[in-house]
Amino acid sequence: MAHRDGHPGTPFDDLEHDPASWLAARIDDTIVAARAHRAMVHALDTAGPDRVLAAVREVRNAGPSEEGNPADPALRALIRAWFGAIAETAIDGAIPTGGPIVLLSNHLSYTDTTATDVALVAAGHAALADRIAVLAGPKVWDTPLHALATRALNIVPTVQSEAVGGESARAAAARLLRGVALARRRMEEGAPLLVYPEGTRSRSGRLGPFLKGVRHYLGVPGTVVVPVALQGTDRIYPIDADRLIPGPVRLAIGAPIPAEDPESALRDAWREIVRMLPERHRPSADTPPVR
Repeated sequence: MAHRDGHPGTPFDDLEHDPASWLAARIDDTIVAARAHRAMVHALDTAGPDRVLAAVREVRNAGPSEEGNPADPALRALIRAWFGAIAETAIDGAIPTGGPIVLLSNHLSYTDTTATDVALVAAGHAALADRIAVLAGPKVWDTPLHALATRALNIVPTVQSEAVGGESARAAAARLLRGVALARRRMEEGAPLLVYPEGTRSRSGRLGPFLKGVRHYLGVPGTVVVPVALQGTDRIYPIDADRLIPGPVRLAIGAPIPAEDPESALRDAWREIVRMLPERHRPSADTPPVR
């Protein structure tokens, strides 16, 4: 890859030079890519091109912060325009307002949170989407595309599920506890917390068991758990893909579950998600709800 000055470049160089064209090139459909490009150019003009480009340049050095990473409004507008052209979204059900809320969702793709955000905005719930904080490990910063999309979201950092128990178990556990405390603060401030309790994306597309440790995020008094069944993102951005395939995304939102007994709430949420998922995403018969 050559940079515009003739020297070898990186994906970040091309992204910083023309983010709308760079993002459009990540779409595996020329008609949709053109539509997305027009939407992003409008978003750039509205937010201020200089403001957006300055935020894009900062993505090169972006990464998890112990105090969380609030969404950049300019990048949020850019990513919403981009993904809004890629996905046709629909929502069944509603997220309640008021009180501490933890959204528990199945996990299919790196685009799951962006898809949830865009679906809420398209359904007229932009203010709610703006408040949501998502629990995310360091892998969401691992490529220019992922880092750019991540900067459009409110992030509460956590460790990757495989880190706890590894060679730096003590440090990983400390980071995990700091993340739990930060998540609780965000919830007390009125931010619904989005968690993927399987701990990783499903390789098969089928729901796996929830990690028992997720119960620590349900400790704020009065917390309710809201089950979310997501479908379609695995076909839009399959694991190991380098471009996105336009298609439909659907969110089914279940009734809130009181979390006085956190482990019981996890099990009930898992069963409700199973009920709302299509057959291809349902777990195998021997899958436990929690492990």
